[in-house]
Amino acid sequence: MLNASRTRSKVAAVADDLTAAELEKLFGDSDGLCPYCERLFSKEALTLDHVIPLVAGGANSLFNLLLVCAGCNARKKGLTVTGKALREIRNQLGLTQQELADLLETSLNTISRWEIGAMAIRSPGAIRLALKYLQGQRRTKGHQKA
Repeated sequence: MLNASRTRSKVAAVADDLTAAELEKLFGDSDGLCPYCERLFSKEALTLDHVIPLVAGGANSLFNLLLVCAGCNARKKGLTVTGKALREIRNQLGLTQQELADLLETSLNTISRWEIGAMAIRSPGAIRLALKYLQGQRRTKGHQKA
């Protein structure tokens, strides 16, 4: 898994400072819970997800990796949740920044910093919300075509 990740890092020309020991620790510390769908899996069924995708300039480092189930990783693909996208989703859902902060169990300051682009969004909860919202949008568009 580390070699595949390193190859993708080189192709994307991004930082690659992940060590085998860090990768082993990541798997060793895992409780098998996918942070996106919140379902339990065996550790062997989890895959590495670059929170900020390599193609978007994300690093191949412990700070940018989560263990997620293969299904969520495939659905996420190259999705990067930007502050602008999060603000749009929040507005579409009719939430204030404080309500979103409460929903994601984070601070109002964090939501504000995400939305202005002052801080990268690494929260599994925010990414999970974006995935669910975008999947709903795709289903709605699919029904409109029928």
